[in-house]
Amino acid sequence: MRYLSFTFDDCCIDSANKVDKILSNFKATFYIVTGWVNPKKVEIVDPPNINVNHGTFEEWKKLSDNGHDIGSHTVSHIKSTDLNIIKECEESLEYIKRIHVGPYSFASPGYSVPVNHISHYFDTVRVGHNKLPIYNDLNNLNMGQLVSWSPVEKNYDLNSDSEILDSIPDSSWTILTLHALDGVGYEPISSENLEKLVQIVVQKGFVIKNVKEVTDALENKVTAHIVVKNEDLWIWFVIQSIIDFVDTIFICDSGSTDNTLEIVNLIKSDKIKLIQRQIVDPYEDFTKFKNELISFTKTYWWMCVDGDEVYSSQSIKEMIEKLSRIPKEFTVLSTRMKYFVENLHRVSAIDVTHRYAFVRNGKHIWSYGYGDEILTHPQPTRNQRLSHWYKREGWDFDCFHTSFLKRSSNETDEVYQRKHRQYRAIAGKLYNGKYGYSGPYPEVFYRDDIPEIVKKINPYIEQIYKSKEEFGM
Repeated sequence: MRYLSFTFDDCCIDSANKVDKILSNFKATFYIVTGWVNPKKVEIVDPPNINVNHGTFEEWKKLSDNGHDIGSHTVSHIKSTDLNIIKECEESLEYIKRIHVGPYSFASPGYSVPVNHISHYFDTVRVGHNKLPIYNDLNNLNMGQLVSWSPVEKNYDLNSDSEILDSIPDSSWTILTLHALDGVGYEPISSENLEKLVQIVVQKGFVIKNVKEVTDALENKVTAHIVVKNEDLWIWFVIQSIIDFVDTIFICDSGSTDNTLEIVNLIKSDKIKLIQRQIVDPYEDFTKFKNELISFTKTYWWMCVDGDEVYSSQSIKEMIEKLSRIPKEFTVLSTRMKYFVENLHRVSAIDVTHRYAFVRNGKHIWSYGYGDEILTHPQPTRNQRLSHWYKREGWDFDCFHTSFLKRSSNETDEVYQRKHRQYRAIAGKLYNGKYGYSGPYPEVFYRDDIPEIVKKINPYIEQIYKSKEEFGM
C-alpha cells in the first residue's frame, strides 16, 4: 500500500475550491491559519498572504462536509519554535473542533520542527519538506513527525517528480505540501500542473487519501494478542469472533498438549501469526510472552484477548471503527464482559470492569503476574483509562468469558471441580452472584462451519444448538 496525501498550507479559499474540482473524487487536507479566516482575528504580516481571501468558517465547514480534511496551521502563522506555540495550538484546535470531529492534524509553519508536546494536542503533526526520505515508512511511523515533500512551481519538472514517485517503496505514506494555485499566495502551482500531477499519481498506483483518511485507516488497525495453553474448547470461537475486524492476530502457544494447535491450524488466514513457546515459570514467562507480542506489533492499537473470550461481532466492529475518535490522552480502553458460570445459561451478576481490552501501542507493557494479577506498566492513570465510553455513545459492548467453564478437552471432572472451588474462594461475589442468561450468544456460536473436532470435544455444543434453534440463527 502506497498512500499519498495532497496538503495545502495557508489556504486561499478560491484555490481550495479549485482543488476540490481538480481532485474530483479524491479529498485533500487544508491547513488553515484560523486567525486569518474571515472575520480575521489577527493582522496578516506574511507578504504572500496579504490581500488574499482566506475564506469564512462556513466555507471551510462546507469543504469539510464534502470530505476534505481541515487541519491547523496555528492562529497567526507563527513558527513552531515560538514561545506562544502551545497557546496557539490550543486555540486553533478548538476552532477546528467546531468544523469536524477528528482526527485532528497540525502542519508546522515555515517547515519548522515543532516542540515534542505539540503532538499531545493533535493526532498527526506534519513537519519539514524536501529532505530525504520524502515518504513516511508505515512500518516505522511517527505520527508526531510526519515528513513531507513540496513540489514547487518554480522550474517545475513533471518528469523529475515522476522519477521521484517511482522511487517510493510499498508500505509508505507520501505527503505533498502545496499552498495555493494560479499566482495566488506562497509558491503557487498552476491548476494545469496540479491536474497533471494528480494524473501521474493515479497512474503509478498510489492510494490518494487526505491526512484524516489515512489517520483513520491507520488508527483503526488493531493487532490481537492471544497467549494460550490448552484452550481447545474455545479457541476456534475466539479467533473467528475477531479475525474479520483486526489486522493481525499473534497467537503464542505456551505448551498446549490438547487439540489447541490442531484447531488453530485449521483456520487458514494470513492474519494469523503462530508462535510456539514453553512456559517454565508461569509468572515470569507469561508476562515475557505477552511483551514479546507487543514488540512484534506495528499497528496503532493492540488488544489483549484470552483464549476463552468470545466477542460479539457487532461490538468488536463498532469498537474498532471508532478507535480513531478516542481522544489522545486515553491510552487504555476498559470494557465489561459477561462471565459464564457453570454452564452457558448462567452468567456472573457483576460485569467485570477495568478489563484492559485495547491499548495504544508504545504506551504500556505488561509488568508482572499471571491471570488477574497482570497490570500494565506504567499502570494507566485514571486520566489515561477510558471505561465503558461506548455506553455514552448509546451502544453496548458484549464479550463473553468462559473462564469458569471447562476450557480444555484434557480437563477432567476432578480438575474442573477443584478449579471451581478455587474460583469460589478467589472470585467470591463475582462467582457466586449469578443469574440466568437467556439472551443470544455471540454470532460465531451459530456458524455452520464449526469444525467437527470442536463439535466432538466441546461439552457445551448441545446448549449452543438449542440456542441456535431458539433464536432462529
